[in-house]
Amino acid sequence: HVTTSPVVITNPYQPYPQDGVPPANPAVTLPKPDHGPNSGANSSGTPSSTVVGSHPAVIPSWWLWPMVAVLAIIALVAIGFGVSMARRPSASGGGAAGAVDSERQRREQAFRDLLSPRAPDQRPPDGGSGE
Repeated sequence: HVTTSPVVITNPYQPYPQDGVPPANPAVTLPKPDHGPNSGANSSGTPSSTVVGSHPAVIPSWWLWPMVAVLAIIALVAIGFGVSMARRPSASGGGAAGAVDSERQRREQAFRDLLSPRAPDQRPPDGGSGE
């Protein structure tokens, strides 16, 4: 339904304060903190700054880029090794591997023939089109 006047929607939250602090809820009871020796708080309830083992080991951020570079170099070496192994001729020189190689070479030559441009005198006859 199209109208010429703009749509007006009332804000249902307008009567509540918009300060980001929710109202208190007396129905909720929060647990009491444990003031044990390794809880991270001293007897006065304030956090202690001398608790041993409270922070996990953090790797320095400057290690990120060298690690990425080393991983990239390892990946490139692995890819290069894989490509060089794929292009290496078979060591047997005959048998089933030789038959597979000759079949592969035949298919590669047929594919090259499809892609390579031919001179007009090398083109096959086109079935009587009248040239």
